Amino acid sequence: MQIWDIATGAATFFQLIVSSYKADKVRAVLICVCFVLVVIIIYILIEGRQDSNVGVDGLKKEIVKLKTEIGKLIKNGKESQKQIQWMQTRNEALDRENDTLQTQNEAFGEENYSLKTQNNKLDRKNDTLQTRNEALNKKNGSLQTRNEALDRENGSLKTQNDKFDRENKSLRRNNETLHSEKQQLQADKTALQKQLSQWENNDPPAPPPVDPAHLPKESPQRISHKSSGVRSTARSKNNLGCAAFDEYNFGKALALFGDGIKADEKAATIHYNLGCAYLEKSNYAQAVICFNKAVKFDSNYKEAYYNLAIAYLGNDNPQEAINAADKALKIDQNYQKAQEILTIIE
Repeated sequence: MQIWDIATGAATFFQLIVSSYKADKVRAVLICVCFVLVVIIIYILIEGRQDSNVGVDGLKKEIVKLKTEIGKLIKNGKESQKQIQWMQTRNEALDRENDTLQTQNEAFGEENYSLKTQNNKLDRKNDTLQTRNEALNKKNGSLQTRNEALDRENGSLKTQNDKFDRENKSLRRNNETLHSEKQQLQADKTALQKQLSQWENNDPPAPPPVDPAHLPKESPQRISHKSSGVRSTARSKNNLGCAAFDEYNFGKALALFGDGIKADEKAATIHYNLGCAYLEKSNYAQAVICFNKAVKFDSNYKEAYYNLAIAYLGNDNPQEAINAADKALKIDQNYQKAQEILTIIE
């Protein structure tokens, strides 16, 4: 075997190895280096034993064995090439998957940035809302304070309103009393007009007017000191009026009895005393009004009916005087003063 044949085989083997291990250049180079070393060793052996047939035969066997090994190496190289191709395919798939994951990661990054931006906006909005809430809380506190002040003012106004209601009720009662008095006066006027009409038509005349000189010198009881059922303020005014009356200070007595009636307008005793004071002042018309109120609030007040009869006589109204005296006798049949009035009129 010539060296040329060996070199040609080595070159062919080198080309095959390089083409098989394109992905792993270092491995291919190492294999080629080993092969060259083997070729050199074979060459040395051939030169040293070229005269020996036994050496040639052994060398041939070694070459056959070497070719077998080379075939195995080539086969292993092809299998390695298939593995390398599979790994390349797998690597490309992993690269694509990595690109996909990188794309997704970039999308997630953008989404995360968008979410972070939105979160920052929400934080700023939350700060704004919190500031506004604090301002509203302050305003609510101010409104609550004002509401409490208004509640207190409303309570004061309600108290004043209640007071005005009570005063209004009192005025309404006074108005009703005045209305009743007006109706009574209207009835008296109607009766007087009827009596006047009878006189004009020559009807039986009413009892003649009585000369005031023939009237009783004084009432059965000048004034009344009774104070049962009278309010405390009115009672005080009544007592002071009685003291002034006893001192013949009838003007002062009129004022005090009037104040007592303002404090207790239903006190029959004070109306009676006021009528007695008007009798002393010869104001028979006002006396009639006072005694009528006295019997209105106390229908069994016989002394008031008696003094009412005297007031009617002083006011030239003998018929009403007879009626008042009769009412006094209905209360007490043995009431001597009322009988005296009827006797005077007859």
